[in-house]
Amino acid sequence: MELAILMSIAAIAGTVWYVYKRQKRTIAIAFEEAGKIAGLPLVILQQGERSFCFLIDSGSNRSHISTEFLNDIEVKLHKTRMQCCGIEGNYEETGFGMAAFEVQGIPVLDAFLISNLKSAFEHTKGICGMQIHGILGNTFLCRYNGIIDYPKHKLIIHNKPIKK
Repeated sequence: MELAILMSIAAIAGTVWYVYKRQKRTIAIAFEEAGKIAGLPLVILQQGERSFCFLIDSGSNRSHISTEFLNDIEVKLHKTRMQCCGIEGNYEETGFGMAAFEVQGIPVLDAFLISNLKSAFEHTKGICGMQIHGILGNTFLCRYNGIIDYPKHKLIIHNKPIKK
C-alpha cells in the first residue's frame, strides 16, 4: 500500500515538473495597431473581462494609473501618500497601490502611482484614437525583465518576476 502511494506521489511530481519545464517562459505582447500608427508602444492588460490600455514608457521611473480611471481599475490602495514628479514636470502628492492584471492568461502586477494624466492622455487619444488608462514604467519593466522590441512592435516579458 505504501509503495502504491509513493508511486502515485512520484507520478504527480513528475507531471508537475514536466508542466513546469514546458511552461512558457516569455510572453510577447503585440503593440496595439492604433499605437503603431501613432508610433506609440501601447499594450492591453486585462482585469477579468475588462481591458485597459497602457503606454510603455521606459523614461518613467514608476508605473501610473490615471486618477480618472481609479473607479474602473481594481487597485489595492496604500494609506500613505508620496511626492512624485508628474508627466508635465510638476511635483505632486499622490497615492499609490498594487494592481494585478492578466496578459495572455498570465497574471502580472506592479505598484502604481495614482496620477492625474487626463490632459496628457486626451492629447494622445486625439493622435491615436485610443483611451490610455496608465503607464507601464521601469518598475514593471524591471520586475518582468521587459524588452521593448520596436522593429517587431512587441513588449517581451518573462511570465514570472525576476528575483534579485
